[in-house]
Amino acid sequence: MREIIWYLNPETCTYHAFCDYLSFLVTDYLKGSEISVRLNIIDSATPIVIGSTMKRLWVNMIKSLLSNVVQHSKASAIEFELREFDQKWIEMKLIDNGIGFDTSYLSARPDSTGLRSIQSRVTSLNGAFKIESQRGKGSSVTIKMPITDPDLT
Repeated sequence: MREIIWYLNPETCTYHAFCDYLSFLVTDYLKGSEISVRLNIIDSATPIVIGSTMKRLWVNMIKSLLSNVVQHSKASAIEFELREFDQKWIEMKLIDNGIGFDTSYLSARPDSTGLRSIQSRVTSLNGAFKIESQRGKGSSVTIKMPITDPDLT
């Protein structure tokens, strides 16, 4: 219920509340799995407001990435990192110790729409998307996006 209320709330939120919620989201999402979680979330000393559109985008992307970890990675552990910098950007990194994959398959496989969709959305909002993976060595996804809501006009 907490998730639904927070997600649907059209209001902006502080970066501190955003960090709290994402900590809850990641640990709650993986609660029923065998995957351990290490959170490395760096809060900001400066009050920062996250727009409602960006808030929802981040939640959707993180859920999609966690779904990939649970369904495909065979990971036993993840590390979730989140930080803001320059009061303009949020950077998230999700690292798993799973089986990894050949990243060249992303463009060749029609069923890998989740990661391609995230990459497309991030770059369309002047963000950066980076995925690193090797078979047998796990995967790492880094997303950096502006804090402010995009102009949706």
